[in-house]
Amino acid sequence: MAVTSRERVTEILGGDMFRTKGRPMPIRLMCVYALERGEEINAKAAKLLKKLIGGKTVDVIEYTRDMDGNALARVHVKGQSVNLAINRSFD
Repeated sequence: MAVTSRERVTEILGGDMFRTKGRPMPIRLMCVYALERGEEINAKAAKLLKKLIGGKTVDVIEYTRDMDGNALARVHVKGQSVNLAINRSFD
């Protein structure tokens, strides 16, 4: 069962991961694979992620957790799918 919440983004951790206020573990964008830190595609995705959600309030639809305990979620800002926007930037 998915859990939906509104959260304020406090830190971008890479092209597919970020932190929010009050949540101890990061959120990872579900179905987005932005490679590892230092890879060119990760830097491009991280820059776009910061532009889209940095410091903003987002809607987080959490479905599950990864093996590190990070939330796996679909994320929207002002009705726009952040997951889709990041994936489209890879084309």
